[in-house]
Amino acid sequence: MLATIQWSGLGDGRSWADINNWVGGALPGAQDDAVIDIASNPTVVFSSGATTVKSLTVGDSFSITGGSFIVTGNSAVTGDFSLTGGSLTATGSGAQFLASGSTTVVGASLFATAGATLSLPNLTSYTNTTSTNDQTRTFQATG
Repeated sequence: MLATIQWSGLGDGRSWADINNWVGGALPGAQDDAVIDIASNPTVVFSSGATTVKSLTVGDSFSITGGSFIVTGNSAVTGDFSLTGGSLTATGSGAQFLASGSTTVVGASLFATAGATLSLPNLTSYTNTTSTNDQTRTFQATG
């Protein structure tokens, strides 16, 4: 069932994985539109695991520090956006991920697949850090 899942911030106020931060007490899933836009302007952090959402709309700051975050529809982050680990994937024909705020990427992988696009017009820095396990960081766009 398609649903719009709103961020309330009533849990720890920061962690994507804290179900108490989401209205209805459930994390957004593959068929859901996740919306984060509240007056207190928190930095919401996705730190581990694998999550797929239909779309992501963020008016606040958003940070991916680990794990795998996948969007399959049009998504936008208008606040500051940082990727300091893990990966971000936009996938599906016509799907677009747009981060229009100040954006930094440090040691993360970015993928646009199956006709999707990633747009980071305000990318201020990219650093490919070397980790102790020699992980490869990837920018990849296909089909």
